[in-house]
Amino acid sequence: MDTNPYQLRFDLLQMAKDLLMEEWHAKRNSIEREFEERVRCEEKVGGATPIRFPDLPKVPSVDRITELAGELNGFVSRRG
Repeated sequence: MDTNPYQLRFDLLQMAKDLLMEEWHAKRNSIEREFEERVRCEEKVGGATPIRFPDLPKVPSVDRITELAGELNGFVSRRG
């Protein structure tokens, strides 16, 4: 069964969103782990200095998702 152009565009958008969200989750998880480690270290030394939770990365925008989908489309459309 051939994939029609609408399904292909949808699949590329879904793939782009999934890739960007996986990257976002990895960055967020890394920031959270580093923060938790800093809190544990501060508690071990008996520090009373509050540690500010760092800013999290922005969730991928629709513009970024469609941009990446376009890049993926360019890749799969190339011949050779």
